[in-house]
Amino acid sequence: MAEFNVPNRTILHGDNLKFLRGINSNSVDLVYLDPPFNKKRRFIATFGSEAEGASFEDIFLSTDMKDEIVDNLKRISVANETLCDWLVSVKHLCKDRQDQNYNYLVWMAVRLLECRRVLKDSGSLFLHCDDTMSHWLKITLDFIFGKNRFRNEITWNRTWGGYASRRFPRNTDTLFWYTKGAKFKFHPCYTPYTDEFEETNYRYIDEATGRRYASGNLRDPHQNPKSRCHYTFRGHTLTWRLTEENMKKLEAEGGIHQGRPTSVPRRKVWMDEAKGVQVSNIWTDIKCLSSHDKERTGYPTQKPKKLLTRIIEATTDRKDVVLDPFCGCATACEAADNCGRNWVGIDACKEAHELILKRLPNVWRDIYYSTKVPKRTDDGRFEGDCGYVYVISFKYEPDRFKVGIAKNVQQRLANYLTSVPDRKAHKVVFKKETPHFREIEKHVHDLFDADHEWVKAPLERIVGAIKGYQSNSSGSAR
Repeated sequence: MAEFNVPNRTILHGDNLKFLRGINSNSVDLVYLDPPFNKKRRFIATFGSEAEGASFEDIFLSTDMKDEIVDNLKRISVANETLCDWLVSVKHLCKDRQDQNYNYLVWMAVRLLECRRVLKDSGSLFLHCDDTMSHWLKITLDFIFGKNRFRNEITWNRTWGGYASRRFPRNTDTLFWYTKGAKFKFHPCYTPYTDEFEETNYRYIDEATGRRYASGNLRDPHQNPKSRCHYTFRGHTLTWRLTEENMKKLEAEGGIHQGRPTSVPRRKVWMDEAKGVQVSNIWTDIKCLSSHDKERTGYPTQKPKKLLTRIIEATTDRKDVVLDPFCGCATACEAADNCGRNWVGIDACKEAHELILKRLPNVWRDIYYSTKVPKRTDDGRFEGDCGYVYVISFKYEPDRFKVGIAKNVQQRLANYLTSVPDRKAHKVVFKKETPHFREIEKHVHDLFDADHEWVKAPLERIVGAIKGYQSNSSGSAR
């Protein structure tokens, strides 16, 4: 497991994808993301507020992102071919001239793949979203983490009331919780009992002590007569959950409840020994920040610190590393610091650094700011970062070849074969597995006359360019 290669209490300013790629693999305990929601509008901090100057675009137009999306999709295709195929299908399903849903999902998917890479095997990821794209994001996360790594869909009831003339008011956000491995950290959270809950669930009062309690079952559900816990107690011959010795000890301590002499004895579950009501996947006790709240910085999508504190305390231990790739006004960073965790935030706005200095005035000297991508100290490899450079011929255009990259060349070939009536028109004529597949593809496309994957040049020159690049690179092909 690699060491985290960024100093504790660091704000990184710039493109979060570049910074994510610079963080060591298997070095982070918790990733919390509150990314753009694809709302198709621009968010600007309140004028005159602490966050004045902070803003972000939540618009994903093809006219602005064409080259970026193509590059990201190539990376995704190598890391996760099935995810890539699904994302392409979204483009055809949505039929949006600007492909905003598709562009957004590709933009998110390449970042989520990096988030999974940097997580430790015991690490967790929480993705914060709303109903704009939650259904698409859930499927994307299933492809990246696996459906068996999904833990909870948490509904945060952030506010009450509201009015909408043609629909029910939207008062909730969604938090998807995934873990990288089967073994992960989780500390249950509890809220205090309400008077109504106490009266309903702890409805008995002990006459001797005045303590409130509930009635708990003492019978073993299996009722095995051969069990050492099968004996007669207070006139009932049953298989109990306790041995006879422990049952008599519990009785001597006044821990037995028996409503009538003929009733089966039950255990007294003391209310004052309980931790409270365990928090479920419906969070109604944390409200969004009002305009007059002391926490409010003016950042347009600021979340309450109590929300982040719950997530951090539930899934990490002290000194663990918390990473927020969209840290905004740095709420997750402040919450992590208050909980005794190490933290790093990434944001495109420099105001994130200014805000965290104000939010943590007692440690401002220990807070770092950097615009440089971290230098990795692990092996420098990314998941899926060893792929094939392939050359595929097309029978009907003998002077052009498809030169691309993929993790599974046969699957890529199958996609080409289904695109034309002649199922034998395409053929793999060369392929090479290498960690430098992206640089090689770009090298070939720059060297010859190229239109997307199509390269117009003799096959021997294309293959020679690929082999020549490999022999001159610092790494070796695999």
